Amino acid sequence: QLMDSDRICFYPQYDRLQDELLPPSAITVYERLVCLKRLVESRKPQILVTTEQALLQKTIPRDRFRDLSLSLKAGHEYSMSTLQKRLVQLGYRREEMVASRGEFAVRGDILDVFPSTEETPYRCEFFGDELESLRNFDLYTQRSLESHKTLKIYLVQEFDVAGFNLCEELPIEVQ
Repeated sequence: QLMDSDRICFYPQYDRLQDELLPPSAITVYERLVCLKRLVESRKPQILVTTEQALLQKTIPRDRFRDLSLSLKAGHEYSMSTLQKRLVQLGYRREEMVASRGEFAVRGDILDVFPSTEETPYRCEFFGDELESLRNFDLYTQRSLESHKTLKIYLVQEFDVAGFNLCEELPIEVQ
């Protein structure tokens, strides 16, 4: 293998015109958000695979994307009501049961959330205000897959009021 696939990031263009009333497809939004997450979090250089049109489409500035997130860490204390408010601020919808990205559900001391940048939903189990365990789980069987120590939850949709585009953030030799 010539290159680590974790360094290759696909950034698609939106599949809808800016003036169309229809929202972009969920998979396009997911791919763009995952790419933005990797560009923000990675300490290694990333290889961006994209088109000129995708680079010129509006997106959220890097610092704003980083700020519009929620970090959870097992063993730390959180107010369940504050967490719910923050998820709503980030664009998440409260549902009876998590079924797709951008949703969360609360049952007693359990918070299920399907982050916009993840392949699987996560279950946060609390004992009082302490986040006792953090695990991703299978959406269909509801069975736990892996335990995690931390989780970073990013906003559900890209947006930008200031007319930013990704091309402005890239080093000059890439443009």
